[in-house]
Amino acid sequence: MYKPVKRIRLAELLHHPPQQNKQYFAAVVTDWGSLSKKRAEQARRLRDGEQT
Repeated sequence: MYKPVKRIRLAELLHHPPQQNKQYFAAVVTDWGSLSKKRAEQARRLRDGEQT
């Protein structure tokens, strides 16, 4: 869980965005056709929480 130690005002996020650690990765797939069939299936399984 990513929770700050102290409360952060929303306005401060514009100047000091939160940093993610190396364990966190986020991506948005906007064009599934650009992925190979294998990668698209892998991404769908990850998205749906299925085991590989």
